[in-house]
Amino acid sequence: EMDRRVATFNVDNIARTKAYEQFGRKHPEIRWARLAGMVSRNAGWNLTDLTIEPFRSLLSRSTRQNIAWIYERANWLIFRDAYPQLLMYEAYKRTGKWQVLSLQEHGVSIFMIREWNRFLEEKDEWRLLIALIINEQMMVEERLFQRSKVEAFFQSALYKMESYLHFSHVLFPQLPCTVNTMYGECVKNFANPIK
Repeated sequence: EMDRRVATFNVDNIARTKAYEQFGRKHPEIRWARLAGMVSRNAGWNLTDLTIEPFRSLLSRSTRQNIAWIYERANWLIFRDAYPQLLMYEAYKRTGKWQVLSLQEHGVSIFMIREWNRFLEEKDEWRLLIALIINEQMMVEERLFQRSKVEAFFQSALYKMESYLHFSHVLFPQLPCTVNTMYGECVKNFANPIK
């Protein structure tokens, strides 16, 4: 059942975004889910931008495909790792049983199993949020960025220029949404989770 739900929602960026947002609305104490939904939505916008001008003129088709592949693969890996954790928490709320063995079977790190156990005892929402961010950054680093093809992209002049010109912005609206309530952050050193 869990594997089917993960596979169903991990089919594309739109489905992942909806899954995060639905979970976040249902379980607001898991702050990471709402954040993941916003970041996933921003990734979708960035993927869409690759299909329009000026990117079509400035970047070759293969470069745009490589960038899209990196976005998609990183988001796919994060969802495959995180969504089973969210589903386990949802089951715990429903049944009162925390299934550590099932988390291990789905490849959840010891670090996150410990953090979830701590969260269930202490209910520290902010600590869990930070732990999930750290976990996902390290997981993407290990499973994606250390591949030579991807590592080469992050050493390229194109990536360094994009980073220098601050094209990697993540935007978050605030409700009620007005002109003065948009927050943004420029993503820097994305390929290095330690920085």
